[in-house]
Amino acid sequence: MSQWYYAQENQQQGPINEAEMKEFLAVGKLPPTVLVWKEGMANWAMANSLPEFQFRPPPVPSVKPMAPMGPPPSAPAPFTPFVAATTASPTATTTAPAAKPAATTEPAPDSTAEVEIDPDDVNKNKAMAILAYLSLLFIIPMLVAKESPFAKYHTNQGMILFIAGFILMIAFSILSAVVGSLPFVGVVASLFWPLGTAIWLVFSVIGILNAAKGERKPLPYIGHYTIYS
Repeated sequence: MSQWYYAQENQQQGPINEAEMKEFLAVGKLPPTVLVWKEGMANWAMANSLPEFQFRPPPVPSVKPMAPMGPPPSAPAPFTPFVAATTASPTATTTAPAAKPAATTEPAPDSTAEVEIDPDDVNKNKAMAILAYLSLLFIIPMLVAKESPFAKYHTNQGMILFIAGFILMIAFSILSAVVGSLPFVGVVASLFWPLGTAIWLVFSVIGILNAAKGERKPLPYIGHYTIYS
């Protein structure tokens, strides 16, 4: 019985005998238009064009016939995919999909950026905002300007500065008591007090200048905390 080869998924398959080929065609495992070849054939041909497999009406081909292939010498020639050659129209063009726009990410709000404020509120409560940085005087704007967003903001900054300075003072006192009796280290520890005072004064000046200019800017390092609002 003849041995047949067939093309499937751009690959040459087989050999199988004629009965198996008919069974594959009958159950739909292979389409009637599958290209087949056997010893003695000059070219590959569609199965439904051969007398051996014309047991069902051949469907109307949806593609142009495959260009003739050269005859194989003693074995079937390697199957060459012909989909592009037989289905592409000479005038057909392929339109590339539109490029997807690059994703953009909006910058996160800058926590140090100046907040929009009410000019009238600033003009009425600028003095209260300045008092907030003068040690315990932050109590005055707490009582007098408690309805002013501008004064409340700087009152919060002044309270944070006061608490930070108080904690720093206690830390320096403990450190001085521990290392004060040690040679040389005690001398270095004695410099902690003026250093801490200088830092506190610098931060106070920064806060006062911000309040005097009508700005709501946090103090460096410590101004992002909120304990009074």
